[in-house]
Amino acid sequence: SNTVKILVTTYKCITGKSPEYLCELLSIRRSSRVLRSSNQLLLLQMPVSKLKSYGEGAFSVGGPTLWNRLPEEVRNKPSLERLKLLL
Repeated sequence: SNTVKILVTTYKCITGKSPEYLCELLSIRRSSRVLRSSNQLLLLQMPVSKLKSYGEGAFSVGGPTLWNRLPEEVRNKPSLERLKLLL
């Protein structure tokens, strides 16, 4: 499904395995505090979307939206294969 494709592409961007032009569309939300989970895949920052119909369909919005909805134990899996199994 499209959702799985978007989530796999998002994972590949986070891990540096997608083309740079896609990876530049996403950024990991950083905390100012040191967290035990700081070496894990954290939440992605949500860009501001002014256009409801077109803008929210963009990868820069859709990727973080879907990624951030995943349970933490799914977002923090170390391999793409494991992520696909859990989806």
